[in-house]
Amino acid sequence: MLRLNGSFDTASRCCYSKTVRGRVRSACGRHSKARQSHNTFSASGEDYICDWVAFCAPPAGKLEVSGGAGVRGRLRLCSLSLVFDPDEQRLPILKFPFAKVDSCDKDDAVDGALCVTCTQWVRMKSAGVDAPYVTDKSGPASWRFSLAFAKLSALLGPAKQQLAICRMPHFERLVALKEAARAREEAATFDVSRLSDLSDRPLLSLPAAQVTLLLREPGRLVVTRGRVYFQPLHNLNADTPVRSRPLSAVAAVARRRHQLRHVALEVFFMEPDARAAGGWEVRHSEAHVRCMTDSLLPPRPRHAVTGCQHFPDVPHASSSG
Repeated sequence: MLRLNGSFDTASRCCYSKTVRGRVRSACGRHSKARQSHNTFSASGEDYICDWVAFCAPPAGKLEVSGGAGVRGRLRLCSLSLVFDPDEQRLPILKFPFAKVDSCDKDDAVDGALCVTCTQWVRMKSAGVDAPYVTDKSGPASWRFSLAFAKLSALLGPAKQQLAICRMPHFERLVALKEAARAREEAATFDVSRLSDLSDRPLLSLPAAQVTLLLREPGRLVVTRGRVYFQPLHNLNADTPVRSRPLSAVAAVARRRHQLRHVALEVFFMEPDARAAGGWEVRHSEAHVRCMTDSLLPPRPRHAVTGCQHFPDVPHASSSG
């Protein structure tokens, strides 16, 4: 059982992350103002991958745009779809499920553009209003996207890979999606320049995911001599690139089960922190959970109460090794 007050949850490879609100930094380091809420346009089982500042050239009559200029916004690549979020709040968010995409390739007519031909697409949050999504089934149409600050190859390769995965049989698709998500998460590295004390060094670093209600945010979980860090794979909250708490603030650590496996770890802090609330899922075995437990607690006598190791008297000091 996961309790939402700061926990480390270690285990499954099943990804169902939802995109969250905020300003999102693009791969080239530039910003584009994002819509007020993005935590609903990803489907269950869908994982966010990357995004780019882009211009969309819609088919005639499919989107109300002024003049013949393209629509500026952010093109988001997810594991099951492409999502275009226009900067203009009056325009809807457009979602192109790969299951309904016939082709996704370079545009022969426009140099450096991506042409997406699909039979269906979804309109969401028109004029910023929360309303039922509208699926457009008017027939095949070609949408063109041009990246503003990146080369088309940065998008074309990953988009074709996800399209190929989505065309696989159901069971093979699930396995391929899990393996692709696992590879992305395990390839992530911790940015040591984000340490509070540059003289400190990581003692334990594992692939992780912060788990809260309807949200799974992959990243890297790191324990040093004095602090515990979580670095999201994608800083979609735009709050801080790294979330950190001192080990002296750890009040208790409890090992839990997650998805029927003894691979969960829950951490209780002296003072609650909204940014640290939730669970962290670490992709390793029960032995790694025990190792993480020992790293979070200092080497002093511990009391075990219903599987929870804690210190009921006074706050403890940081570990010295």
